[in-house]
Amino acid sequence: MEAIEIARKLAALGSTEDACDAYSLVIHQKEDPAAELEAAAYILQSGGNYKVSYTCFLDLYQRGHFREEIFPLVTKVFYEPNIKMMQGRYERNCKLLKKYPYLFRKDFLPFEELPVRFYPYDDSHGYVPFYREQQTFGDYVNFKNPVISRNFFKDLENPVLAEDVTSQYELEYLRDNVRKSEYVGRENHVYLHYTDWSVFCSYLQCLNMRPLLEEEKLVFLIEDERSLYPIDFKARFGIDYSQYSIKLVGIQEITRLIWHTQLSTHNGGDFFNEVFDNHPNLLVLPSIMMSNAVENVKAFHA
Repeated sequence: MEAIEIARKLAALGSTEDACDAYSLVIHQKEDPAAELEAAAYILQSGGNYKVSYTCFLDLYQRGHFREEIFPLVTKVFYEPNIKMMQGRYERNCKLLKKYPYLFRKDFLPFEELPVRFYPYDDSHGYVPFYREQQTFGDYVNFKNPVISRNFFKDLENPVLAEDVTSQYELEYLRDNVRKSEYVGRENHVYLHYTDWSVFCSYLQCLNMRPLLEEEKLVFLIEDERSLYPIDFKARFGIDYSQYSIKLVGIQEITRLIWHTQLSTHNGGDFFNEVFDNHPNLLVLPSIMMSNAVENVKAFHA
């Protein structure tokens, strides 16, 4: 007996949990799109794991099956209940950015005209983008996924210039790990270049800009504005950072880095310090004696 027949019999007998398990197998087999649709619909309607149904609906849609039935279904069930939340976040971000001195373009699109919709997928800040012009879904994205996808610090002689950064985690990482221009005595803002204004606006549905803008470390360059990098802040804004003296790093600045220091023993700590020295998320200090640890931390903090 095939899995779909078993699932139907279990459903008819009222064995909902077992029927959901059997229907999940139907989805996994991917042998019959109609059976997959039936399985996903049953699991969703019976209160099973909605992610199984959601993923199946999206997969069928991307494969070109039952698009006219699936799109309004996933929109009604997974997108429409979250529209007010998405629109509210977008409008709050736009309001903040309109007042921000280092975003030079202010013609934000109306929420209804954004080219990318983001369909909430889970409670972990995960979304599935839908590209309205192409009428297709993209890959799942988690804006708070704690991964640094690139080396932002290849060139230490000039301010950071990063292309199309849309990860909340990476934006906060840059905010936390690039020192203020006033602390280093030179222009040291983070320049974020976005190649498409409408797409940048779309991501404002999902990002939280408030904590990113408070220290005014970020400079947003949109499309052709990339040619402005780096900006002469003295000429353009009347701010001369060279008048500030270099400030020692304080522990209060270290927020997202993992602080690894090896107390003097014979367990290979020095070797690992050398290995970890190039890791983007580690601040490595040489071995210290236990008796000196407290005094060293006090001196470092001062």
